[in-house]
Amino acid sequence: MHDVFHIHTDCKEHFISVKDVPRLRAEGLVLAGRSELKTHYEIARERPEYHTLLITLSGGGLLESEHAQIPITSDTLVLLPAGKPHYFHLNTEPQWKTCWVLLDDSPRWQFMHEKQSQIASLSDEAARVDLNLWLLSREMESSAPNNTIIDLLAQTQMTYLDQMLDRKQQLPRQQLKLLQLFDDVNNQLHLDWSVADLAERMFISPPQLYRLCQQYMGTSPMQHISRLRVQRACDLLRHSDLSIRQIAQSLGYDDGLSFSHRFKKQMGVSPKLWRHQQSLL
Repeated sequence: MHDVFHIHTDCKEHFISVKDVPRLRAEGLVLAGRSELKTHYEIARERPEYHTLLITLSGGGLLESEHAQIPITSDTLVLLPAGKPHYFHLNTEPQWKTCWVLLDDSPRWQFMHEKQSQIASLSDEAARVDLNLWLLSREMESSAPNNTIIDLLAQTQMTYLDQMLDRKQQLPRQQLKLLQLFDDVNNQLHLDWSVADLAERMFISPPQLYRLCQQYMGTSPMQHISRLRVQRACDLLRHSDLSIRQIAQSLGYDDGLSFSHRFKKQMGVSPKLWRHQQSLL
């Protein structure tokens, strides 16, 4: 199989970028969209970089593999794991209405590798996900987007995706506990966290915590907290008038200098310059 992208001009696709939605970006969502496909639509990927979730709202198409041809019907979810070839196209239906999500091939979505390309039935989830994506895109594209509403819609979207994928049942128990731990940390980034504190909350030893973080997050516990703090700093720099020092203090740094050093190490520029660059976009 080789990569194929044949999309007729009758097709309409609306892309939803997540670069300005920190919650979605942090959760590993790369891109989303809503599509109305007509006349001809054909996509084949030999080794896709991202996991694909394709939700059919009406109409349908055909998913093909080396061993089978599976019709894609309305109210279904097609799971296409990263790294595994897939081929799907518009079949005999006159129109295929979908919404879709691309997920980063990261530890958060590691369980997707255990799946083959498959189709699962949905009930009202398809309409809920599509409506939420529509509301999110409308708010992002409005003349005065409300960041609080955008964050709430992003949170809702991730809840819907986790429910559809039954994610909590898919994850190993230790990985789920680790994610829950860092969800708590993310809500209290101003605290002076230590590896000992984190390990105590999980009732494991610090070396065990370090091994779990390396296995499921690809980094150490404190490096992950630093990453979370910088992500929050980006939100505050872009969407608030707080000074660099105030942002540093809200994230648990004693002074603006140490915060600026950590921020520049991850982002390549100082917080002040990063804020200025964002204001020009």
